[in-house]
Formats: sequence, structure tokens, C-alpha cells
Amino acid sequence: MRKPQASRAKRREPLSAKARAVELLTRREHGARELKRKLIAKGLEAEAAEAAVDELAAEGWQSDLRYAQAITRSRARQGYGPRRIAYELVQAGVDAATADEAMRLEDCDWHAIAQDWVQRKQTAPPEDPAAVARLRRKLHGRGFDERIVRSVIAGDDDPSD
Repeated sequence: MRKPQASRAKRREPLSAKARAVELLTRREHGARELKRKLIAKGLEAEAAEAAVDELAAEGWQSDLRYAQAITRSRARQGYGPRRIAYELVQAGVDAATADEAMRLEDCDWHAIAQDWVQRKQTAPPEDPAAVARLRRKLHGRGFDERIVRSVIAGDDDPSD
């Protein structure tokens, strides 16, 4: 009786750090810190993970700017403001200058995003002071600055006051 052959996956040699990183990057953008963390979690040495990510960044496969732009687009569609997104990017290991550049390149209309979020969550403008205060806190918590919050609560179409 013949012994069954090992499956193709088991016969293959382990993937290199660079190949594993490319595999992760083909699914979605990753920040450098996140990619290194995932590679280390897969059992790679920290130095190998760092070298692979640095090499991929040099070759243009990995970019913190593209990652920051993807996060900015995604969170803006979810109704989050620039302060919240910038905080999230910095927490993910993207430097503040790159986060600012990503938000500038995405050129989001933060006022329209805030208005849209309020319209989706509220059926009518808040009348009593407690409801206005609640809405104000929610908008600040979502990362919108006071100028936009005031304008959205007032029902203005343009926050330039």
C-alpha cells in the first residue's frame, strides 16, 4: 500500500518574511507598524519583519500615506471627523505629518460629512437645550471641530462664519 502524499501546502517551504508581507498587502493596505506586528505574530523574528517591511516600503508595495488615505476615506464614509481620524492614524503608528497629508489629499468636505451623519441619526433638528447639548457632544466625540458643530446645529449650509 502506498503512503499518501503530503498536501501541496505542507510540501511547500515556509514563506519568507517578504512573501508573507506581500500576501497581507494584497488583501488591503497596512501601516508599517501594523504589518510588522502581524508578521511577528506569525512567528517571524522582529528583525526579519522590520527588514521585509522596509524593503517593501522602498519598493512602493507598502506606504503609510496610502494606508492613511484608505483609513481616512473609510472613516469619513462612516461619519467621523478629522480630529478622530487623525487620532486613530497616530494610534496606528502613522506620523502626524503623514496623517495630515492624507487628509489633505482626500479633500473631504467635513461639514457635509457632519451634516449627513446628523441627518441619518436625527429625524428633526433638536429643539430643547438638552438635545442640542447631546448632539454637540456626539459631534465632538466623532471628531468634528466647534466651528463645524455650531454650523451643523444651526442648520447652515456653509461653516465659514
